[in-house]
Amino acid sequence: MGIVADIADRLNSQIVSAQDHSKDAKPEAKKAPVSSGVLAAGVGMAAKDSEKAAVSAVENFVSYDRVRGKDSNINSQYQQHAIGVAEANYATQLFAKEVGAGDPADLALHADYAKYLLEQAKDPKARLAGSAERQAEPTKAAEQKFNDANARNEQVKKDFKNSQAHLLDRKVTPADRGEAGKALLAAKNEFNLRAEQEKEAWARALEIAKFDSQLRPNSGEVSQDVAACQVGLKIASQQVEKVTEVTSNLTWYADGPSRP
Repeated sequence: MGIVADIADRLNSQIVSAQDHSKDAKPEAKKAPVSSGVLAAGVGMAAKDSEKAAVSAVENFVSYDRVRGKDSNINSQYQQHAIGVAEANYATQLFAKEVGAGDPADLALHADYAKYLLEQAKDPKARLAGSAERQAEPTKAAEQKFNDANARNEQVKKDFKNSQAHLLDRKVTPADRGEAGKALLAAKNEFNLRAEQEKEAWARALEIAKFDSQLRPNSGEVSQDVAACQVGLKIASQQVEKVTEVTSNLTWYADGPSRP
């Protein structure tokens, strides 16, 4: 990380320049090390400047990219500059997070935002709402898996009852019923987990979008992104409630009737 090395070298130089280099100074005197507090403060300042530069570079590129009849060569230059600045910023924010140059939650937010800026520098159409929506795709698959397992479990319970009453031309055993129950339990747990993860993804996207709107208050697209994330989080929250309701009254069999 060139930026990291530059920060450390600059801080060391400041300390070394303050030392007494008089003629009677002992040759074996060691340089004063950079304290963790000084390093964290220096990195924090560098991270703030780096973020500001990245926001400016990316917004300039995104703004020019949507201009009709834009010059492709100029647009390419804007993009390459934005990518370079955004990459440097992402590295800086990760280092700031590593050295603890501030509140951990704030540092994590700045790092996630830097990652988003880099994504947008590479793809000007990248949006936080779109990213959150893609992360929500596994929930749909988990829901279908749960519905299939639930239908299968209900059918096996029905078949077992009919088999015991000799109303079925085949035998359904407690083991069959147990296997269907285990599959339903696994599907239920996955469905619950995915729904919670989807809600968390939307909540994080909204948090980053709101932060983005503070740094790019005049961007209509950023405002639209905030609104889309708000809608996404609302739907995801309703989905979690739905999952809880749907899975709360399940009954399956393993070694006997069971409930979640």
